[in-house]
Amino acid sequence: MIENQQKLPELDEMQEEPLPAVKVGDSLDDTLEKIRSNSAVLLEDEDGVFRKILTPKSVAESLYEFSTKYVKINNLENRLKDLINELSIETIKQCLTTVYEKLSAGAGVEKRVPDLDKLTMMDYQLIFNNLWDSFSSLKHLDKSMIIKLLVETRNYRNDVMHFRLTDHVTEETNPCDLVLKMLPNN
Repeated sequence: MIENQQKLPELDEMQEEPLPAVKVGDSLDDTLEKIRSNSAVLLEDEDGVFRKILTPKSVAESLYEFSTKYVKINNLENRLKDLINELSIETIKQCLTTVYEKLSAGAGVEKRVPDLDKLTMMDYQLIFNNLWDSFSSLKHLDKSMIIKLLVETRNYRNDVMHFRLTDHVTEETNPCDLVLKMLPNN
C-alpha cells in the first residue's frame, strides 16, 4: 500500500441520512431549501404516496422549461419593436390613433394611445396589419399569415402571463417561435 494514502471510508460511514420529504402543496421556498441541503427530496402526493424524487437537476430543468416561454415572448416583442422602430413615431401614433378612435366609437369608451414603450401585442398586431406596406423588410412575407400568427401569439402570451396551461403548445407549434423564424434579423 502507498504511504500517506488516506484511509477510505467504510460503507456504513458513507450512508446519507434518509431523504427528506415534501408534500404537493408545500411552499416552494421550503422545498428548494430542502433540495439545496440534500441530494434529493421525495415528493409525496395527496394520498401520502411518494411518487417522484426531486433533484437539483430536475428542478433546474423544470425552471428552464417554465422560463423559456417568457424568454421567447420577450424575444419576439423585442424583434417587433425593432421592426416598428424603422417607422417614424408620427406614423405609428397616427396609425394607432386612427384605429383606437374607431374602436372607441364602436365601444362607446375612449381608448388612449399608449406610449410606444408600452405597446401591447394587440398594438403590434394593429400596427403590422395597418402599416404592412411600410415595412420594406417584410415584403417577401405573407401578410395574412403573419397577422394570423400575431393573433395566436397574443393569445399564447396571455395564456402564459395568466398562468394558464400551455402544455399543448410544442416548440414546433409555438407561435412566438414561428413568427421569430420568419421575421428578418435586424
